[in-house]
Amino acid sequence: MTPAATSIAAKWWGNSLTIQGALLSAASAMLPAVGALVGLDVNGDTVRQIGEQTVTVVQAVGGIAGMVMTNAGRARAIRPLARRDVLLKV
Repeated sequence: MTPAATSIAAKWWGNSLTIQGALLSAASAMLPAVGALVGLDVNGDTVRQIGEQTVTVVQAVGGIAGMVMTNAGRARAIRPLARRDVLLKV
C-alpha cells in the first residue's frame, strides 16, 4: 500500500450512506411480511397510498434542498464561473 492509502481513517459501517440505503431498501421490501407477523395489516392499497404520498414529499423536499444548495453555493463562491469548450466523442 502507498502511504496515502494508509493515512485514510476508517469510519464505522453504520455511518455509511450505502449501508443505510441498503438497510432501508431491505426494510421496505420486508415490511409486508414482518407486519403480518406482528399483526399489522399492510396490504397493496396501503403501500400504494404511502408510496404516492412519499413521492410527493420527496419531490417537495428535493426542490427545496436544490434551491438551498444553489443559494448557499452562490453565496460562498469567491470566483466567477468560466465557460470551457466541450467535446463529445461518440
